[in-house]
Amino acid sequence: MHCFGIRIPQVKLVMLLLLMAVLGACATMDVASLETAETVKRGKVRILMGTGNGFNLNWPTGLLHQEDGALFGSTQSPWVTTGSMAFGLGNATEFAGRIHLLSHSWGIKGTVKKQLFQTLDGYSMAILAGGTATNYPGPGGVALGGKYEETHYVSDEYDSYGTELQLIGSKRWNPELITSLIAKGNSTMRKAEINERIYHGGIRINLKAGDEKLSIIPEFGMDFYLNTEDKPVWTPRINIGLSMQY
Repeated sequence: MHCFGIRIPQVKLVMLLLLMAVLGACATMDVASLETAETVKRGKVRILMGTGNGFNLNWPTGLLHQEDGALFGSTQSPWVTTGSMAFGLGNATEFAGRIHLLSHSWGIKGTVKKQLFQTLDGYSMAILAGGTATNYPGPGGVALGGKYEETHYVSDEYDSYGTELQLIGSKRWNPELITSLIAKGNSTMRKAEINERIYHGGIRINLKAGDEKLSIIPEFGMDFYLNTEDKPVWTPRINIGLSMQY
């Protein structure tokens, strides 16, 4: 069954993604990749909607540490939903803009992706670089040990700015299936009552299944960031995207 040229299951999925965006309440940074090493052709546009757990900027790194080593923290995983558009510039290059809107925060990202090579047997590699920004107007406070505590680490309003770099390797198995391995890193400045530089990154594996016009992208991986003692804090990441190209 179709509705204005769009299958009804697509409409339901898009509505579900939008609902998740409205329900999100934390100051959350989008850290999903949902990318492949292939680029949009010149004159084409790709629309991508994604959802999954993001990086919670309500948890300053100074509050998350253990004396005996790394902390494996699900508290770093609030849900975030994003929308983006990518434009093919030619010469295996594309520009993309991404945005997320939550009930208490918003964020934007601008990136350029350049394909480095592509072989006849389907292997390709690309590099992606860009900038990020997130705004959180309040309220303050963080939850520690199941309790809600006011703390000077979190102000009623703050911003974050940063850079992002991804190295993407992909293998196209057939016209409707491509798998990718992504290494990504971020440097984020969280500007509040106490300014804080956060270094974080990780590894992603995703699978893009579907034709050129419509595909689904499940993605899994692990992230780390360095706390004030330079110890890694590890967090699993699960994301899913819906890609449409015109």
